[in-house]
Amino acid sequence: MKTKKVMVLGLGIFGMSVARTLTEYGQEVLGVDNNEEIISKANEYTTSCILGDFTRLTLLQSLNVKEYDVVVIAESSNLEASLLTLTNLKSLGAKYVIAKAKNNTQKDMLIKLGADLTVKPETEMAERLAKNILNKNIGDIIDIDNDYSIIEIEIPQSWAERSIKQLNLRKNYGINVVGYKACNQSTFEMSINPDLPIQINDHLLILIQKDKLNKLSYLTQK
Repeated sequence: MKTKKVMVLGLGIFGMSVARTLTEYGQEVLGVDNNEEIISKANEYTTSCILGDFTRLTLLQSLNVKEYDVVVIAESSNLEASLLTLTNLKSLGAKYVIAKAKNNTQKDMLIKLGADLTVKPETEMAERLAKNILNKNIGDIIDIDNDYSIIEIEIPQSWAERSIKQLNLRKNYGINVVGYKACNQSTFEMSINPDLPIQINDHLLILIQKDKLNKLSYLTQK
């Protein structure tokens, strides 16, 4: 994996989590925050840290933002600050900017000002949790765009002893199978034998349209 240079602006819970995870995966991470105590803690989770107000154009100029593959605006509590920071980043030639938004209004404004990607972590996590609660046989849900999600599901009893080809999942359920994990395995296999009978407690990794998620009642047939 090619090492990426990532700048994380704002080291609250969200920003710190992003910085720590990227660092654990061997990426080069610069963290910026105006809280000295937070910077002291962040030194453990980042390649380097800078104490300063990232809404200031002069600070961003000194950081050579064009050298970074991604810049994350990880603070969303102050709309004016987020918009100003995004405007400054774009004027300095930032390659790719991800901005945290706390609501749809803020998200729309960030997109209009040039954000390459916006995230609403609290809302998205709440929605994912709710979907998991409503569908007890559904594991983690990963949204890959506005229309499709990748989901881990446990095999319902009605599918047991039948093969993926026999079930004709794409035609009957709008499901595309991308991975298979037997009950005695710890990882998914991406090369799938469509003639292999699946069993209770086996798992599938599926690609499905989001508007079909609320129609997965057959997954409760245990």
